[in-house]
Amino acid sequence: MNKSTRTILLAVLIPLITGCFSSRTSTFYLLSAMPPDRPDLGPFPDVTIYLKPVKFPEYLDRPQMVLREGDYKLQFSEYHRWAEPLKDNFTHVLMQNLNRRIVPGRVMSFSKAVKIVPDYHLSIEVLRMDILDSNQVVLSVNWNLQPEREGSDLIIYNDEFSVPVEEDGFESAVDAQSKAVALFSDQVAGVLLNMH
Repeated sequence: MNKSTRTILLAVLIPLITGCFSSRTSTFYLLSAMPPDRPDLGPFPDVTIYLKPVKFPEYLDRPQMVLREGDYKLQFSEYHRWAEPLKDNFTHVLMQNLNRRIVPGRVMSFSKAVKIVPDYHLSIEVLRMDILDSNQVVLSVNWNLQPEREGSDLIIYNDEFSVPVEEDGFESAVDAQSKAVALFSDQVAGVLLNMH
């Protein structure tokens, strides 16, 4: 085989070989808002809630979806990714969920509530939002709902929600995560209702 033949073969084979390795495409996911699962919620007062910026753990601040294996090991999936930062997606979905639950009340972020004095401040710290290798999703949050009026007691809640992943695959895991956010939304709405 002469030099020119080898050059032609390399020119043909290299794109074919690299194409085999790069042909797999990523799949992108978003959490989804869900209707309330508690028939006892409502009617609500006409209140305004200011949702402060949600705190998220740094290990979830990445486009790759995270799978937790046991207590110490994390796997990051290069081919299953969030379509937007998970913290932003969580915040949007939580606001949608709460606004479905506390009608005629409303939940607003800082950008919307600048000129409005809210009745409550909602602070949330997500401690974990894990897909477990045991086919469970776990959402753990510290949060509080602080009335605007002075002299009100600050109660900090720590809640954990576990939802089974019903089928194999990341799409079912995202569905379970969405259900966990909905359960948390029900919890916040229930606390608000008990405050009135």
